[in-house]
Amino acid sequence: MTTNEQQRLRLHQSLERQIGEEMAGVLMSSLPPFDCNQVATKDDLKVFATRDEISVQFADLRTEIHKAVRNHTLAMTGIMITCMTILAKF
Repeated sequence: MTTNEQQRLRLHQSLERQIGEEMAGVLMSSLPPFDCNQVATKDDLKVFATRDEISVQFADLRTEIHKAVRNHTLAMTGIMITCMTILAKF
């Protein structure tokens, strides 16, 4: 159930009569001014941006690992061919 501004105002006025102006203000300030199930906060959006950034960083890391393994494989293949050529001469 969502609340609108008019309902919030009536609640605040009722609380003022029941517990006083100061305490009603404290209580109302602790309530979110919107339906929590429908609105994303700026912090929520930052989390999504961070997740996207992490995905890009992991993609970059996978690319670097792929290049490193490829270079290592080529180097080891060259070393093995060189060693086999040297051993074949004996």
